[in-house]
Amino acid sequence: MRISKMPKEDEDKKLRYLTVYGFSVFVRSSIYPAGLSVLSVLLAPQFIQRDHSYDRDYRLLSFFWPPAANEVAHVQQLIAKGIVNETFLPGLPAYMAACSATSLVWLLWLAWRFYRDVRDRGGYIPTFKETGQPGLEQRLIQIALFCVLLAVALLLYSCFNLSETRSLRAPSVFDDPFSYTLKKCLILSYGYWMVGAASALFSLIAKNSLRLERIARRA
Repeated sequence: MRISKMPKEDEDKKLRYLTVYGFSVFVRSSIYPAGLSVLSVLLAPQFIQRDHSYDRDYRLLSFFWPPAANEVAHVQQLIAKGIVNETFLPGLPAYMAACSATSLVWLLWLAWRFYRDVRDRGGYIPTFKETGQPGLEQRLIQIALFCVLLAVALLLYSCFNLSETRSLRAPSVFDDPFSYTLKKCLILSYGYWMVGAASALFSLIAKNSLRLERIARRA
């Protein structure tokens, strides 16, 4: 891998540079799936306009995010209870398509991120002598675990049906189609991004441990 401005001689400086460079790539690359997710929310209503009345169509629309298909039965129950009216149904196909597209682009990004986390060089965590702060690696482990827990919570939450109460944050049956679609896609995006952040941090910690082992063997 050829990177401009990378130090040529000192191996530690190279690893520091590659570590910072790797995290900058992580942040910049996450802009693409986020942007595509927003585009899917904006464009889905333009392309998914016909009335989908067969279960097969719903399964196809929600192929990459199957929980979205559950909204059909849920909304039909709410219609029967008189909580929402039938005009809510036409917005669901675009909602399912946007959720599925959002899930797909983030899964592709994660696959690429896992590959980068395994193959890329780097993995330098400053020591106590360099920073004057003890337990930096332990803090990174805690942050990585927090990212895992938050990712699980967000992705599980995104499996829930639309809320039956008004909410500024949660997607609700009282929102317009654009609002509840955008809210659900944001929750999905944050969940997948947290998985990527946890992967990057665990990769950094593992590579730094291997680096320290190599130094110890040479000593």
